[in-house]
Amino acid sequence: MRRGARLVAAVFALLGVGAVPSTVRAFSPYAVSPPPSVLAASPAHVYANMSDDEAFAELDRRGVPYVREGEVRGVRSPIRLAGPLHGVHIHSVLPEEARASSVFEILDARLALSLDDFAVLLERHDVVELVHDTMFRPNVAKEEPPPPRVA
Repeated sequence: MRRGARLVAAVFALLGVGAVPSTVRAFSPYAVSPPPSVLAASPAHVYANMSDDEAFAELDRRGVPYVREGEVRGVRSPIRLAGPLHGVHIHSVLPEEARASSVFEILDARLALSLDDFAVLLERHDVVELVHDTMFRPNVAKEEPPPPRVA
């Protein structure tokens, strides 16, 4: 029995040598990947890799109007926009009086940097308002409906 176990182990070991994974590449004639140096220099990569302090410093340097929020679960550096970006008012579909306290107006400082970049483009096309559904969707369990009443 012991000899049989060794034989089985040896067979699996030999089969495993041929089962070394190789690199698999997807192919699409439309997919274009920029060189790593171009990706690393892209604003998305730069913003995503900023520390909280760096993101806030960049918002301040640009003069982005914002208000810091306290700790918000799921948002690394939570803020609210406190005015237009390059003349573009960015807000949710909620009535104006509800926006100041709504979680749906909260965004990360890094996202604000990207929105600031985008607002430059929107301004060039005379866009003055960008309405979104939400920038932050808290992962909250849905409230269960009450059980049906039995008469």
